Amino acid sequence: MPLLAGVNKALKAKVNDLENRSRRQNIRVVGMAEGMEGPSPTEYFAKMFRKGVLEGGFTSAPELDQAHRTLDKAPSNEQLRTFGFVKFHSFLEKEQVLRWAKEHCDCKREGHAIRL
Repeated sequence: MPLLAGVNKALKAKVNDLENRSRRQNIRVVGMAEGMEGPSPTEYFAKMFRKGVLEGGFTSAPELDQAHRTLDKAPSNEQLRTFGFVKFHSFLEKEQVLRWAKEHCDCKREGHAIRL
């Protein structure tokens, strides 16, 4: 039994580590209207980060693993609209986007103020 408990503890630690490493490459996007991203959110955000909201931030589109909406009820007009998450392939690209967003707080896209 002690051997099984030790293995279980090691596996839990490994899963926890993998989940935390995965989260480090995510950015939460707030302020987008429903349907702005069209049929391919990943492509939409790669283009947006390259030349739309984050103009000058990248020379080419950053590599994104995925982008998706959060599963939440539709917000009222007074609430901020949350798009969801964008997962970057590279931690350094994510940090570059966050640094740019911090310096240029007034990110707008199609009339909507977007926060990262």
